[in-house]
Amino acid sequence: MKTQIPVELKKQLQYMIRRVRMIMLLRGIVAVAGVLLAVVLAIMAVDATVVFYDQRVRWAFSLTGFALFAAALYKLLIAPLSRPISLTRMARVLE
Repeated sequence: MKTQIPVELKKQLQYMIRRVRMIMLLRGIVAVAGVLLAVVLAIMAVDATVVFYDQRVRWAFSLTGFALFAAALYKLLIAPLSRPISLTRMARVLE
């Protein structure tokens, strides 16, 4: 059974969806920036304490840090923003 949503309620739900998307975007950006900072600091700390004689080991360590950053980017920013938020889902959340 499909019912018609009143226009005013539909506008309010669409506004709430935009606000939720903006919050998700800002939260994701801050979380990804925190992960990037932690990864860079960890790489710098290990590089300062351990002497790598082979450049390949240093590159592998740096690329591992980049892979962690890329995984966090996907999990904390891209995946949540790619999921659609329908009017029905937003109404259920508000209820």
